[in-house]
Amino acid sequence: MKRQLVSGFIVLFISFGGAGVCGYLLYRDIYFNKSTTDGLEIAGKLTEKAQVVKRKLGENMVWDLIDANETLYWNDSVQTSEQAKASIELSNGNKISIGEQSLIVLEKDNDSLSLKLKSGQLVVADGASSGILINGIDLAKAGSGSVSLQVDELQGRVLATASGDDTKQLVIDKDGNVIEQELKIALVLPEPLGQVFTESAKAEIKLVWKNRTKKPVEVFISKDREFKKIVFQQKTSALTLDITTQPGLYYWLVRSTDTKDPFVSQARSFQIVKVVEPQVSAATAVKKIMFRKEIPTTEFTWSPINGVNKYTFQFSQSEKFDDIYYQEDTSTNSIKTSKMQSGESFWRVLAHYGERKVASKVIALSVEKLQEAMPPDLLFPDAGFKVTFDFFEQTRGVAFRWSAKNTDPHRFVFSRDEKLRDELIGFETSASETVIKETYPPGTYYWTVGYKNLDGDWKYKDVRKIELGPLVPLLEPPGILMPQAGADLDLLKSPKVRWEWKEVQGARGYKFKLIRLDGEKEKVLLDDVVKGLTKEETDLPDGQYRWQVSSLDEFGRESKPIIRDFSISHGQTLEAPDFEMSEVQ
Repeated sequence: MKRQLVSGFIVLFISFGGAGVCGYLLYRDIYFNKSTTDGLEIAGKLTEKAQVVKRKLGENMVWDLIDANETLYWNDSVQTSEQAKASIELSNGNKISIGEQSLIVLEKDNDSLSLKLKSGQLVVADGASSGILINGIDLAKAGSGSVSLQVDELQGRVLATASGDDTKQLVIDKDGNVIEQELKIALVLPEPLGQVFTESAKAEIKLVWKNRTKKPVEVFISKDREFKKIVFQQKTSALTLDITTQPGLYYWLVRSTDTKDPFVSQARSFQIVKVVEPQVSAATAVKKIMFRKEIPTTEFTWSPINGVNKYTFQFSQSEKFDDIYYQEDTSTNSIKTSKMQSGESFWRVLAHYGERKVASKVIALSVEKLQEAMPPDLLFPDAGFKVTFDFFEQTRGVAFRWSAKNTDPHRFVFSRDEKLRDELIGFETSASETVIKETYPPGTYYWTVGYKNLDGDWKYKDVRKIELGPLVPLLEPPGILMPQAGADLDLLKSPKVRWEWKEVQGARGYKFKLIRLDGEKEKVLLDDVVKGLTKEETDLPDGQYRWQVSSLDEFGRESKPIIRDFSISHGQTLEAPDFEMSEVQ
């Protein structure tokens, strides 16, 4: 016996104004390069799942695993694997349950909610009349209450029945035509995608249906939806049947025995779930967490259970869990969190079987903060300290000091790089001081003292910057050739003043300054840097002058100047002869 399978397309188009901008930006950030969808508005979220559920973004070809509480967007596709199930809450409040091996597509069309079911089965909960369409057909036409949808793949059509009206079903063909048919045989219990929970190896389940044919029927139960693996088959004239079977996923249908005018009900799935306690093995049980600064994110795991709607993970400070300080739901058999409190506490897992919750054993958890050696405080030099040649000579190097709080080895580092990637000096020590006597080129340097953490890595709390000036002596001043001290220059005889000095080995130039002296007042006439060994000027007025010259080294530093005073005059001119006025005619 083969089950008539549900097929065709049911498209769920959901449109509602003002989907959240934040959701849009998040979706675009994560999936901009993965999805070709134009919409990007929020369609809803996956509220629960069991086993493997996948999602495809827009026109993308790649399927990704999706977990509970993840957001769904327009043009997303959702697919369930074998024995999997999923629940979706749409943004307008409608709730949808999807059976195993089902595929739906979320699309948007004007202001309508639409659902395309490509394969499998789903159930739309009460409230289906609030604008949900099937291939453009109002789902409310199927009747009141929840609506069950299936794809008949052999005949390429969609079947829709409502729990509040079991007298008819809608048949939507591949062209979108809708035919209303009378239901001669209607399944009542278990409800579509129903679950039965048992604590034993077998469970008793009651099958209920309605038969308007007035003829005997034959009940089929199979392990697959194609009804190739039939595990139960029985003829009966009753409207109920009690069976006992093992936990698992089953499909069932009822067919009339009238060979001339046969009628077949819809095929429904139901699941018998064995209620078991979530198991936390000794190998995976997290019992102790050590941390230095912040409590780390830790993964807690337990054995997966088939048929569980979801799990709830909990932390409590009491073994009886009467003061739970953190809990989180998940559809997988693990959770990553850092929400545990420092000290002694407990954790456990609750498995949800419908409305029933079954707790795992309680695991004691110790969360302790590790005490690590603190890095020393840096004392000297201060940040930005400038080391001059005089300082270097007086202290015979540069002394570095820090406060060693214990005898644990420290590590001194001296580097040109603030990130300490290029160490000039690096060594371990238990002392609280070291002296650098090497002469390094002028520039910016960095130093610090670190400690070794519990992982064996050196850590540095504070990195200080110091400036090294040229650590070589100043040049000698140049020897003066002319004019010498006290010279009196007669510009009437020689109108040009020339200053000359001797070359200094290593000088990159000379600083020349000319000053006019007027009593206690001084006026700087010239202040130049000269590359050569001479300087000339003309047209200087009579008076007292001072000139000085110093050597400039490669760092621009100026030696002590040599200073000489001199004077300028224009000599004595001849007196004109006296003429007697009487001689002038």
